[in-house]
Amino acid sequence: MFFRKEINIIKLLFSFEIRRFKYYKKDAIINVFSKFIYLLLNLLFWYVINSKNYKLPGWSYNNVIVFIAFSELFYGLNNAFFSMASRFWYYIYNAILDNTLTRPLDPRVRFIILNIDYVEIILTFLEFIFLLIVSNTKISITSVLFGVIIVIMANIVLSLIRLCGSYFAFWHGKMSAICEVSDALTSFNKYPLTIMPPIIIYIFKFLVPFYFFSTFSAEIVCNLVGIKTISISIAGMIINIILWLVINNIIWKKGLERYESING
Repeated sequence: MFFRKEINIIKLLFSFEIRRFKYYKKDAIINVFSKFIYLLLNLLFWYVINSKNYKLPGWSYNNVIVFIAFSELFYGLNNAFFSMASRFWYYIYNAILDNTLTRPLDPRVRFIILNIDYVEIILTFLEFIFLLIVSNTKISITSVLFGVIIVIMANIVLSLIRLCGSYFAFWHGKMSAICEVSDALTSFNKYPLTIMPPIIIYIFKFLVPFYFFSTFSAEIVCNLVGIKTISISIAGMIINIILWLVINNIIWKKGLERYESING
């Protein structure tokens, strides 16, 4: 069966994560409670903004809640799965890469899989569904699924950018500073990017995936954009994927040519 080894690894790690959740119940409860408090404060913040008539053009309070739902989905998936890409430099810097290059599974994929937080993924989707219900907005299941796919793809592109930053460890060693910079890129997910000037929005569509973190998905679900804008945005996402895949592949190959391990 194709990908049998990868599936078995995921199953094993998932069972370990469930055991950890059971062993540290208090920590898990505090974590869930803190998420709940943060969510309430976030909703309260936007409610106060709306009540003071500081409104985003074209966005109602219910639309903003849908945006928050996709924003939290992005953050949750990023923290549970994709953020570790910015720490791949550790493998290179500490010569752990030696032990993975000879294995059939790509060392980058293996590194990310070994650091997945499965409980966080479950909690994230529960939070996402809760926010969509609270938004009291008429939504299409198809548009929601499409929005989720866009958020996942945006996370993948962001992880490719982070991996590119990690590859500089091939030349310059420790990359903790680059790691912090790449982690800070998620800050572009705090508010709908439609408030930006048009030229910035186009940059966020065609060169970096910030527009797709949550803004585009919320616009789709809330019917805030037309077919033309959707088509242009999808083209931007495709260009982002191709662009960063090519850049990632080039720097990775150049880095491997440069790589000298402890035994090298």
